[in-house]
Amino acid sequence: MAALASRHDPQPWRLLPLGWLADRAGRRAVMLLGFLFLAGGAVLVSATSRYWIIVTGTFMVGVGWSAATVASTAVIADATRTFEHGRAIGTNDTASAAAAIALPLLAGPGTAYELLARALYSLGVRPR
Repeated sequence: MAALASRHDPQPWRLLPLGWLADRAGRRAVMLLGFLFLAGGAVLVSATSRYWIIVTGTFMVGVGWSAATVASTAVIADATRTFEHGRAIGTNDTASAAAAIALPLLAGPGTAYELLARALYSLGVRPR
């Protein structure tokens, strides 16, 4: 898994086909494709403990993230004036980074609460 992760960052040229696809098929279509890949990959990763299925799911998440990022950046570039591109894309990247930090922190207590609720339910404690 570490070998797969280490191959992720140094290869930004692999995004070029997604930019081409966003230009040809449309930004919305590529963002939707990215969402479908992200969702499908997340399901694969969480549904099994088999190594190659997890690797495939992780790859799908990476392709989905890349497609959504490339297409959304193109939408921002299309929607802003040339001298506003840097600020608009920087704001988008900042919001993405903040969400990447905040959402897992929020999910932790939610997961812990669900585990506690299941444990209490299995012990016979039922909500009224």
